[in-house]
Amino acid sequence: MFVLVILGVALWLFLVRQKTVNAPVIIPPRQSDIGVSPTTVPENKLPENKKPITEQNVLLDVPFIVQAPRHNWKDPVYQNACEEAVVLMAMRWVQGKPLSSEEAFVEIQKISDFSKAHYGFYLDQSAEDLTKLMRDYFQYSNVRYQAKIETADIKNELSKGNLVLVPVNGQKLGNPYFTQPGPTEHMLLIKGYDVKTDEFITNDPGIGKGNGYRYKESVINGALQEYPSGYRGKIIEIKKVMIVVMK
Repeated sequence: MFVLVILGVALWLFLVRQKTVNAPVIIPPRQSDIGVSPTTVPENKLPENKKPITEQNVLLDVPFIVQAPRHNWKDPVYQNACEEAVVLMAMRWVQGKPLSSEEAFVEIQKISDFSKAHYGFYLDQSAEDLTKLMRDYFQYSNVRYQAKIETADIKNELSKGNLVLVPVNGQKLGNPYFTQPGPTEHMLLIKGYDVKTDEFITNDPGIGKGNGYRYKESVINGALQEYPSGYRGKIIEIKKVMIVVMK
């Protein structure tokens, strides 16, 4: 009888031990996990405050002048001075200085004289030659000529705080303030972009109302067109280029 009792106790202890070994291990939740449900972040979707910077509104503070400051549009120098006007505005932005109409009148003539003396032309200047002019006349090297661009490239430079100068076919801008049909060779200074309206904000030196004049992005895209230096040079192919001006 005693032997049976001993065997029974031993069997009971063995069974209890087996249940303990095979029982599932339960790990209590961390305090930080309580009340938190799994979340899924959709692919290719950024939070509102992390949108690509090119989708943000941009507007740089740039002084404005019209290319014919004394309304002397019949003078060939000022009638064709859109290039001189945009580089003058850009450089005053770089320098952080204002620009009056009288100053512009004098400076545009000086720039034209410099171009004629050093390059042999002053009526219509290609973007590439205008970049060289900025380096030579203003002794300013923080400028860059860029070819094969799209409007996204312009927005990208604006988002970095840079100014953009672009040659365009003015007749494709559809500007009602131009003497119609408008200039085939024209240069714009682009200083901003409005995300809500899809508009570039420009300083258009060809009109008195050009300060902050807006053009739809699609319009600018369709009008982008490099032209050669020299009066009414032949345009063989459409090239989309820009000048980037950095502080």
